[in-house]
Amino acid sequence: MNDKQEAKFRSPVLKVGAVSEYVQLAVRTIWAHVARGKFPKPLSMGRAKRWLKSDLDAWLEAQRQKGGQN
Repeated sequence: MNDKQEAKFRSPVLKVGAVSEYVQLAVRTIWAHVARGKFPKPLSMGRAKRWLKSDLDAWLEAQRQKGGQN
């Protein structure tokens, strides 16, 4: 396992409410973006959905580089 994979493995997982606060988007907007492929898909943990913080950080960086365009 390389360093990048190891860091992702140790990345905290967040519930949708925490994701909403972290990326400053409404929960409904997050789900709409997921459905359209414009936001990272969550991991399925049984019936629960969670996001890796590292995936969110990568998405935020991509948005920053694009100038925030969706």
